[in-house]
Amino acid sequence: MKVGNPQYRGDEVPLPIEVLDLICHFVKTAQHAKSQSTLAAGTLVSKSWCSIFTRHLYEQPLIVPGNFDAFTRTICTTVTAKTKRVGLETYVKHLDLSKIAYESSKSLTARLIGRTSHSLEYFAAPAITFGIGSLAPLSKSLNLRVLDLSHDGYQIKLNRILDSVSRLEHLIELRLPTDAAGDGAECHFPTGCWPKRLEVLQLSLKMCIYVHLHVRWWDEFLSSLPASLGTLIIPDFLSYHSFYICKDIQVSAKSITRLELGRAKDDDCIAHLPYFLACFPSLTTLTVPVTIRIALADLNLDHWFDDDMWETLYHPGGALANSDQSIQRNSLVKELTFSLPPTSVAFGFHGSINMDVFFLKAIVASFPLLQRVNIPIGSIKILDEDDNQDELQEICQILESRAPSDESQYAGIFQD
Repeated sequence: MKVGNPQYRGDEVPLPIEVLDLICHFVKTAQHAKSQSTLAAGTLVSKSWCSIFTRHLYEQPLIVPGNFDAFTRTICTTVTAKTKRVGLETYVKHLDLSKIAYESSKSLTARLIGRTSHSLEYFAAPAITFGIGSLAPLSKSLNLRVLDLSHDGYQIKLNRILDSVSRLEHLIELRLPTDAAGDGAECHFPTGCWPKRLEVLQLSLKMCIYVHLHVRWWDEFLSSLPASLGTLIIPDFLSYHSFYICKDIQVSAKSITRLELGRAKDDDCIAHLPYFLACFPSLTTLTVPVTIRIALADLNLDHWFDDDMWETLYHPGGALANSDQSIQRNSLVKELTFSLPPTSVAFGFHGSINMDVFFLKAIVASFPLLQRVNIPIGSIKILDEDDNQDELQEICQILESRAPSDESQYAGIFQD
């Protein structure tokens, strides 16, 4: 029989369940943007196709304002509804409500989490309509692996959230609300407050005045982090000047290998950044905002580099005199990324600035093991003068020389 022959009226030719599963996995991975409509069409082929495709259709639903009401009526059938519950909520593993705001309500969000809690592995909260009432069903989502609450501030204290999620044994990624830490004064980090298998943590400090004045806050925070944590993301700071107090911190987070820093609210001055990096002795990957370049252009870098800076640049084993540089000399950072801000950050900045060769030399000299620098496309442009191109080529050669021979193709300056 030719598949799709309109003249054939015989029995359907069944495909093995394993083959149907492979088709569903291919559809979801190869064309995610259209996967929902394709999977929905697959449910209309036959009963066997419907049973398999329905499970995959609801496993990772694409929820937008236009279909949110229909989705909630299907999953959260009310007691008085004429239609009976069909159990589709048991298929939902990936519940992303990040595109939803006023279409939902705090009670409806809590009901959705409660109905899907037994199978839920990923949850992204909606803007505005997430509240304290959703913490109880989240605490019962024992299979939850990723919890993303970072799309808004919900006026829920950090410790209230941690009390609800700290016992989730499978949770490996936690992104907290933008206002969870508040001003920092009411944050407490007792032993065992974090999920024990946590690998990625995002915590905003954009309103934390307290952390700029008290070393104890950093000591308690860093000492409480689980040994499994490898990535720390701080998307917002009130001010980078708080890094200065990090010189008195008594503890370090040895498990952190990746650190991502966002833009400060008041400034982008990173003169004291080495003190903060010293708290992460195992750090190999660092991300800083591209706006940090603007602040560095106005800095006097003499206190970062001594008179032999260029000799040190071409001979990475050379000694550096001042204290800031001695901290950087022990840095294990191999990859440095400049990230774009989500919106224009200041008057006159439109996401495109010149990255001069002097600044690149300073970066290479300050991180002696640095092998790769990632620059956003269209945000930083290298000057095209011949001299600059020659010096730029030399910098790339230095970065490549620091990498193992089998990884040299991944070393250098890249635009991503």
